[in-house]
Formats: sequence, C-alpha cells, structure tokens
Amino acid sequence: MDVYNQVHSALARVLREGFPAQGVETELLDAWRSSKFLFDDDVPDYIDKLRKAVYDGQFYNSQARNNDDRRGEHVDKEHKKFQWLLKQFDPMHQMFAKHLKFNTGQN
Repeated sequence: MDVYNQVHSALARVLREGFPAQGVETELLDAWRSSKFLFDDDVPDYIDKLRKAVYDGQFYNSQARNNDDRRGEHVDKEHKKFQWLLKQFDPMHQMFAKHLKFNTGQN
C-alpha cells in the first residue's frame, strides 16, 4: 500500500502545484524502484509512464519560460501532459486494485 500512496501523493502534488512540482520525479522513481520488487511488470511500467509524463511536463514548462518563438508549442505540450495526468487517478487505482485489496468501507 505504501507504493500506491507514494504514487497517489506524487500525482496529486503535480495536479495541485502544476509544473514544475519539484521532487515529484524523484518520488515516482522511488515508488518505481519499490514496485519492481512487489508487483508484476504492469505496475512498475505504469509508474514509469507516469514519471516520464511528469518529466516531459516539467521539460515543456521550462522551455515555455524561454519565451522564444516555440513558446506556444511548449505550452500546448505541457497542457496535454497535465491533462493526461489529470485523468490518471482512475487508471492508477485500477492498476493497483489488481494487486491490492482496497477497503471500500462496505461490509
């Protein structure tokens, strides 16, 4: 459950703070390392996909700050990464639900 909480917390932080959310890549990397020993390949692969999306969003954010002629392109790409991450809470829960039993509060 710790890995799930790490990933959920990192994702929530990106969505709360936007790009750049300092240290989130490291949090996801730590979760990925732990997940390699605890889960089948689907979970670490998914966490790595999240980490790469965060990294890309951070990169596009830094490039957009240059205010050069490609700023609009970088802002659009950053926005697409953010929108994709925004939609990842349900898929993330489903990914972990295959391996963990979540207490839904129902008897």
